[in-house]
Amino acid sequence: MEQRSNALVGAALVAAAVNDIGWSGASADAKATAARLDLEPNLPGIISHFAQLYIDFRHPEASGLIAMDEQIRTAIIACAERSRTQIEVAEAWEFGAFGFDADLVSLLRSTAARLGITTMDIKSQAGHDAYNVAAVAPACMIFTPCDGGISHNIKENTRLEDQLPGVNVLLNAVVERANR
Repeated sequence: MEQRSNALVGAALVAAAVNDIGWSGASADAKATAARLDLEPNLPGIISHFAQLYIDFRHPEASGLIAMDEQIRTAIIACAERSRTQIEVAEAWEFGAFGFDADLVSLLRSTAARLGITTMDIKSQAGHDAYNVAAVAPACMIFTPCDGGISHNIKENTRLEDQLPGVNVLLNAVVERANR
């Protein structure tokens, strides 16, 4: 055992740390996920010499995201020491802004109110294309309800009657914006 360096163990420790970090920030709507693990070799009874762990973490506030990044990087150092492996971040990326165009958001709110449609502000932490658009042009998003609130999942389901209010807000807001 003194000479072993098992990449799977190192990755598993990081995965557990990522999960703990996610739970520690859950009250602030933070999320952290260990999503995929690739091993070489991936064979029973054989020590893996390479592991690639895919993780994802999200926070609705930029400062919270920075803190999570620091926590995860600190955890990686501790996991490497404990597992007697070398662990490095191979690739890191981020997307989008933490807010959308205030004028467009206001337009959507006022349009919905004029149409008698109730709204709820939510901060999406998923990688929507609108975040990339927001980097170069005014953007915002409209969400419509899904059964049970399940989205980005094979069980996602929505009905036309749930979509129509959002479509009507979009149509009326586009016409109002075009006529300004």
